[in-house]
Amino acid sequence: MKKSLFILCFFIATFRADAREVALNYENIRLTQYQQHNDGESRLQYTIRANQLNEIISLQATLGSFNRAGASQKKHFNDGTLTLKNSEIQFERAYFHRGQLIMENCRGIIQETAFLSKEIVYDSQNNQILSPRITFSSGSSLRSKMNYSTQIDPA
Repeated sequence: MKKSLFILCFFIATFRADAREVALNYENIRLTQYQQHNDGESRLQYTIRANQLNEIISLQATLGSFNRAGASQKKHFNDGTLTLKNSEIQFERAYFHRGQLIMENCRGIIQETAFLSKEIVYDSQNNQILSPRITFSSGSSLRSKMNYSTQIDPA
């Protein structure tokens, strides 16, 4: 059975509040997830580094975080990088929804191949990267794929 451990480090936090919600802004974020394996050893699964994490905590009961748009507004990373073994994905904006990390306006390297994509989804439970459309570049050639999916080894 795999167990997950999250570590969230931040250096500067600011906030604003009104009668209905509190907005928190963290700078220079590093979030690291480890998995505990059957042998009792914890191994690094992934690391997210971001310039900023914005979180809105509602003081009223809402269902906004259950849909993707609500999750995106409630808590999101800006200008960051997801690091996995043999892969590094830079994103403009990212947020968690239903256990998956949704990253927007991405570029980077997936298993030693450069890519660009409007959206990449990282499923940490299955160690899978998904994209509705992705463009890979190799030397002077470009290759696009629809409904891309690949298995990734953890870091």
